[in-house]
Amino acid sequence: MAEKAIRDINNVESLMAVDGDSQEIFNVRMDNEKGTVRIGIFYWDPDALTWVRGVQPSSDNSTVEDLLKGDFYHDNIISYDENSNVDYVGEHPTMNASTADENWLIFRLDYDDDNNTNRVRVRTAAWDDRTTGWS
Repeated sequence: MAEKAIRDINNVESLMAVDGDSQEIFNVRMDNEKGTVRIGIFYWDPDALTWVRGVQPSSDNSTVEDLLKGDFYHDNIISYDENSNVDYVGEHPTMNASTADENWLIFRLDYDDDNNTNRVRVRTAAWDDRTTGWS
């Protein structure tokens, strides 16, 4: 079977792989017999008019949780009003953060008479103080 490069809508070769042993970059094809294949990250450089090989962020001595916690893991708390509408949402960058910690990002949602959200306000405060200090 002949190799056929996968092309995008602009007829540009866009899906390539890197040979795990030789680090050779080649077009992905269904009949690949090169053994271990690692998919590379490529992005288009419009100034140079070429594909540039990107780098996947990684760490040798960390767990997935360690890698993700800085960007993805955080604490959320949601409270509801008497109409079952969300009235406050709190977000903290630390899991299991104290509700007295003053670094909560508090979102206050206001509603009209038909229970439609008509305003969202944001401030940083302790979750315990979420109902005070709004003007």
